[in-house]
Amino acid sequence: MTADRRQFIFGAISLVGGNALLASCKSEPNIKPTNIANSGPLFYSAADFVLVTRLCDLILPRTETPGALDAGVPAILDSLMDQWANSETQSNHRRDLADIKTGLDANSGGNFIDAEYSVAEAGLNVFDTAAFSDEHAHFAYQGLKQLIEVAYAASEAGSETYHRNPVPGYWDPAVPIDTL
Repeated sequence: MTADRRQFIFGAISLVGGNALLASCKSEPNIKPTNIANSGPLFYSAADFVLVTRLCDLILPRTETPGALDAGVPAILDSLMDQWANSETQSNHRRDLADIKTGLDANSGGNFIDAEYSVAEAGLNVFDTAAFSDEHAHFAYQGLKQLIEVAYAASEAGSETYHRNPVPGYWDPAVPIDTL
């Protein structure tokens, strides 16, 4: 199944909007990551939070640079879903996570969460390849993966890893055309 024009445009707008939202939170965040140690997750159930944490770790693992867990991405996602998502988005996200987990469990010997790292990684690779294929596109997983990556890129650790300056160089809104 291929994404139709509407799905593509919606995804692009969502991704750009999400990136702008998270990037705008860099210096003084309006969304503070959930303090998991003190309160536990605010939106996710304990099982859903473990799933999101495992996905974050496998999608953006720690290497010679910080990974998604180092950047606090699961807590950021919990806060976004708790503070920003409307009830329909929250409901869809919960349903999508259950669907994603079912697919991941099938590819990881029955239990994605408790599988050895290499088994879970292999299961995720199979799921990911299918989710981005034309025949078995899984738009909810694609969106979640993009959200994980955007949250990471907008974090301090992610922006340092990517050597990204959100507003590079000098911006002048009134440049005379003859100077260009």
